[in-house]
Amino acid sequence: MSKGPFIYIDDGIYEDNIKYLPYKWAICPTCHGDGTLRRVSDAHVEEMDHEELLDYWAGKYDTTCDECHGTGKIKVIDDRSCSPEDYEEYLKQEQQRIASEYEAAAERRMGA
Repeated sequence: MSKGPFIYIDDGIYEDNIKYLPYKWAICPTCHGDGTLRRVSDAHVEEMDHEELLDYWAGKYDTTCDECHGTGKIKVIDDRSCSPEDYEEYLKQEQQRIASEYEAAAERRMGA
């Protein structure tokens, strides 16, 4: 598991210098703290027989959450303990990271 939120620092000496920022624990927004996800469509559930439904409700079809890796919690930046400069840089780098992910996803859809 990662050490928590971080920013890249360009000090002119070291390449990819990382500064770890203060963090706090939060409930995972993907699984809502459960640590697992049920990746079965409603249409598939409607087609299940009685035994399959019992398995479904018992968690047989559950998978580990990709975001929290089953812990139910994630590390998020503690903006109150972080310097305003570091927090602003963190937000800037997060926006750049998200934009890059969207661009890469669009390129994959286009067949790149």
